[in-house]
Amino acid sequence: MSERQTRLRSGIRNIVRIVVIGLVIVAGSCAFLMHLVGGLSFPSTERIGQRYLDTVVAEDVEAAVALAQQETRCRQSLEDDALRDMAELSRAEIRNLIVETRYNSGSDDEMQFADMEFEYRKASETEWKQARLSVHTDYAPLRSLRYSCGVNSSIKKRY
Repeated sequence: MSERQTRLRSGIRNIVRIVVIGLVIVAGSCAFLMHLVGGLSFPSTERIGQRYLDTVVAEDVEAAVALAQQETRCRQSLEDDALRDMAELSRAEIRNLIVETRYNSGSDDEMQFADMEFEYRKASETEWKQARLSVHTDYAPLRSLRYSCGVNSSIKKRY
């Protein structure tokens, strides 16, 4: 191999190293910012609320409890809430779902609520009923994860 080819390969290797180091720095910076800013946490409160409703309709208690992530203090509360809501919403048809997120609640401004309004009915029913669920989420900064810690329900017949 000629000296020119050797220098060209060496130059290409240096450019690749610079690009890789730059990408690592950018990725690290993004991860650090997500760690610091609760608003960039994953998954979103809206998505957690929708997942909760999906798990209740599907009668999947384990999936509902999994929304608490590793927060053991929330797991029992979420299980109790899911069982309560499954009594009315399991295998129901859902329509007109509206999800609104309330931000910056609590003493640390990291609590959020997914307020959901919708209509539902069971397969054996003809009448649609109205329901409201408010799924409470909080933020785990060490893991950059948002998790659920409870649900308030309001289910009533439509007039």
